[in-house]
Amino acid sequence: MNAEAAWAGFLDAARICADRLNAAAPDSATAEEAVGYLARLSASVLAQMLDPADRTIDGIYYPAARIGGQNPDYRMGSAQINPKGRYRISGRLNDAARVAIGLYTPQPQAALDMDAYRSVWPHDGDSFSVEINCGEGSLAVRPTTTLLIIRELQLKPGGRRAEIRLERLDGAGDPPPLPPAAALGFATATLDALVSQFIRWSNVIARTRNALVRMPAELDDVVRGDAETRYLTGHFDLAPDEALEIDMPETDAGYWMIQATNHWLEPIPGASRNNVTIDPASRTVIVSARDPSRPNWLDTQGRRHGQMLARLVGASELRVPAVRKLIISA
Repeated sequence: MNAEAAWAGFLDAARICADRLNAAAPDSATAEEAVGYLARLSASVLAQMLDPADRTIDGIYYPAARIGGQNPDYRMGSAQINPKGRYRISGRLNDAARVAIGLYTPQPQAALDMDAYRSVWPHDGDSFSVEINCGEGSLAVRPTTTLLIIRELQLKPGGRRAEIRLERLDGAGDPPPLPPAAALGFATATLDALVSQFIRWSNVIARTRNALVRMPAELDDVVRGDAETRYLTGHFDLAPDEALEIDMPETDAGYWMIQATNHWLEPIPGASRNNVTIDPASRTVIVSARDPSRPNWLDTQGRRHGQMLARLVGASELRVPAVRKLIISA
């Protein structure tokens, strides 16, 4: 297949994805938002496949799109690795609250199996160095391990990003870039897999209306990219004058957060709170499209439908929040 035919195939796949998203939308406003979502997802996939060097820093690729319920407190990075290779990830935390390193085996429909995992916290020291496939003390790979994912947690506004570098230690060079036709073929398959996966995630999460529950087991095995994180999920379905009041329980988690996303699991800017940004006078969070005149407001920005995700890192127990529906007076 030449590049022109591969490009035509990508466009055909995007049209099919648009039809599937439209069919999966709970209302017309959500269907309209799917157009922008698909455009952002497509642009991100094309950039990663066709010109990854543009967003690669010290061996780590940092995608532009925030998809799949990505935590807005995280800076996500990834790299393809060879399971026969030897690597080192090193750097400095600076103002990062945590850096997590995970190794994965990709599965069909954009699912991932976790093969190895390690996290670095400030109490471990500012500098860190983690080796991969280098024997005792290093992260061990499987023959199927081909993906590295970095999660950098930043809680300090304007804080200095962590310095993170991926090096290959066995002297082998990077593989040559794919020709355009092959890269477009991978982009087409990736777009189809991601749209399929995230429609499924949205459908499963949407079964829990106006409540938060432990992430359903059918998603937990797929979504759990961070070994130390426990998840809660739910769906908000609110009229313009309605709100959800969520009482976040006390926890011993080293970090916790709650966020609202659109139906397609894209973060809503500003619609999140964590253990640093929550109002210290109250652990109650409000989800609504209208200003409730209360602290800790997750503004859905006019959306009637959307998803909610809560994460707790290092909690010894996962307690489910109480959720109540309220009427907001004009």
